[in-house]
Amino acid sequence: MNRSTILCCLFLFLCPQLVYASGFVNRPLLNIYSQQSRDGRVESQAVYGESLQVIHFDHAWTLVKTRSGTQGWVYGQVFGWHKHYASGASSSLMTVQRNNLIYRQPNISQNTPMYDLPFGVILPRVQRSHPVGGWQEVRLVDGRLGWIQEGDTRSGQRTLTLRQVLEVSHKFLGVPYLWAGSSSFGFDCSGFVKQLFWLMGLNLPRHSSAQASWNGFEKVSRYHLKPGDLLFFGERGIISHVGMYLGYINHNHEFIDATVVDNSGHSDPTVQLSNLDSYTWSHIFLEARRLKPALLAKVSRSRARQDA
Repeated sequence: MNRSTILCCLFLFLCPQLVYASGFVNRPLLNIYSQQSRDGRVESQAVYGESLQVIHFDHAWTLVKTRSGTQGWVYGQVFGWHKHYASGASSSLMTVQRNNLIYRQPNISQNTPMYDLPFGVILPRVQRSHPVGGWQEVRLVDGRLGWIQEGDTRSGQRTLTLRQVLEVSHKFLGVPYLWAGSSSFGFDCSGFVKQLFWLMGLNLPRHSSAQASWNGFEKVSRYHLKPGDLLFFGERGIISHVGMYLGYINHNHEFIDATVVDNSGHSDPTVQLSNLDSYTWSHIFLEARRLKPALLAKVSRSRARQDA
């Protein structure tokens, strides 16, 4: 544990009533548990560099809250507190592959990777007077520097339009289904949808039932769907699954989702293309939601300003 981490932990221990600190996750992927047990239920996950609000320390466990309001416990020394690290730095990069390797030096043949990071990790970029072709230098949570190949990144400050998100969604086809999964290492249904909307700068709730009641959506008819609408499924009126509608493609009402079954109802736990017209999905369809026009226009204006 480095000096800054020790000082922060000591301050919180001595003065827990004075501050809710924020720590940056220093692992590629961090499970957030419902209780203080690594055999317990996983509520969500946080990726490298993500800022979590620290509520309480209890020996090896820390009670945290995510930006979307999910609260739970994390185990071990999982935070970095380096003063020069900031996920929202003015000059930052975002990882864009399903797997993104960080190296000690800009050379893939002479270094073992320091980290294998998922899609969507924001890394502060180090400005160099003499750039190294094909590489970007980045700052890590613990203050060290690392190198990532340019093809694994894009500008971390650029949000996407809905049309671009629909295109990017196909990048995740074949990613394993993972309960509470929130990254390209493994998604569950609501974690996948939350990731897609995060690319537009929108912070959806973590779970599908809460996503359906989010105030940024309006209800739409199954017979008037548009690409980008969210489809919600369940039984007895209880929502338990969500996917994103892609359009009427090859005579199918196609959507993309992280699911455990295919269109025939057979086991296939992956992100995949599903057919709303199949019996597997049509008989448990409950409702559809669409971004409100004002919010969709705000997303488009934000991207336009970035391109200006």
